[in-house]
Amino acid sequence: NFVDSPIIVNASSDEFYKQPMYYALAHFSAFILPGSVRIHTELSEPFFSWDLETVSFLTPAAVSGSQDLVTTVILNKHDTAQTVILQDPAVGYLEHVVQANSIATIQYALPSKQV
Repeated sequence: NFVDSPIIVNASSDEFYKQPMYYALAHFSAFILPGSVRIHTELSEPFFSWDLETVSFLTPAAVSGSQDLVTTVILNKHDTAQTVILQDPAVGYLEHVVQANSIATIQYALPSKQV
């Protein structure tokens, strides 16, 4: 069987094993709510030459129950930790170290819109 499963169950011994995919999926299911929309994410130099992958989502206040949220999931396939800097015109810069061969989720609230 070449298909990876997030959880493997051994029914005869009443055991289960959480595979790495389980934890990767948790980054999406825990922070990205139904009703969120994918937004543009761009890696700039020197990050696009490293083994980094990103995806970002906007969760509207009506969905989150509080304020608009931006969630970015970063996959670091590099053998060393990488410092990334998120830039959002609405909030400025956020620096985060993503450990080697890991996945990280960064979530922040956007400022409330002034009427």
